[in-house]
Amino acid sequence: MSTQKERFDSLDSLRGIFAIMVVLYHLRWVGNIKEIEFVAHSRIFVDFFFVLSGFVLSFKFSKSHTIKFKDFFTNRFKRIYPLHIITLLVIVGIQVALLVLSHLGFNIGKDAFSGKTALNELLPNILLLQSWFSHFNHLSFNYASWSISIEFYIYLAFFLTAISNRFKWLFWIIAIFIGGLNLIKDYGLTIQAARGIYGFFLGVISFYIYRSEKSKFEKLSFVNIILIPALIYATIILSPKPSIYPSLVFSICIILVAADKGVLNRALNIRPLLKAGELSYSIYLTHVPTLYFIFAIFLVLPKVFHIPFSRAIIEEPTIIAYGYIVTCLITVIFVSTLTKTHIEDRFYKSSR
Repeated sequence: MSTQKERFDSLDSLRGIFAIMVVLYHLRWVGNIKEIEFVAHSRIFVDFFFVLSGFVLSFKFSKSHTIKFKDFFTNRFKRIYPLHIITLLVIVGIQVALLVLSHLGFNIGKDAFSGKTALNELLPNILLLQSWFSHFNHLSFNYASWSISIEFYIYLAFFLTAISNRFKWLFWIIAIFIGGLNLIKDYGLTIQAARGIYGFFLGVISFYIYRSEKSKFEKLSFVNIILIPALIYATIILSPKPSIYPSLVFSICIILVAADKGVLNRALNIRPLLKAGELSYSIYLTHVPTLYFIFAIFLVLPKVFHIPFSRAIIEEPTIIAYGYIVTCLITVIFVSTLTKTHIEDRFYKSSR
């Protein structure tokens, strides 16, 4: 743990790895990588992000009992919203470009501002409400932002419960119970809200378990190099759909990684993984518009230059398909580096 930066570096590295896995999940139709089970089920790593958010925010909150709501809200708003709204505007811009191209006679196979990018879905996305109500499409526009929609309002709920010292544990346990119950059976919450509430507050509880029993968990460092990958792999393969189990497993893994001082800790603290952790939010939120843009280029350029092109070319496991995957990953990381520097850091650092 780096107390100076108030970050758990190993956990940041895991977040970076899993953000890249989510990108691969959204490329699963390319080169038949969907046949790799770990990739095909990697959407479940979003539950890891929920749990980690609860854990890290509890850590930060525990260091100060004098945080004012205005400061807390401003900090969280600047952390989440600027990049969200910019990526949303990029996708709106892509839709406008597709609309113009269609009027110029380029048939790209999909009507602009239709389906998941219909105009009536725009306001819920601006207000980050798309995942809270079933009559909105939670995968509209920048579909990765469905989890940001959930986290944004959970942050506010966390603050209001955390300042209630007498009852905060009761609130947190009730939240876990309600979220978990809705994952087992539909009792009114959207599945997205249930995942977020359940995972986030499990992460909150996990932090306090970690803090009180840290010395005991440190003794498990010698087995973590095998135990944690095994737990994650079993979760992905045996429970690939939203349920109460992934967040439970991720809670255990986060506690163990946070306390680890052994081989796993050293492996996760190499520079490339730490960099991926730093870029994880940008990777997660920018990869959808970036993939949109790259795929649009692959569709439009052959029509402009009259080159035969079929989507099947990148769907088959060929050197072209895997070259497309590498191109996408490199581009996502490049774009994420820019947005981290010029959007995330610019707005977020100004709030601290």
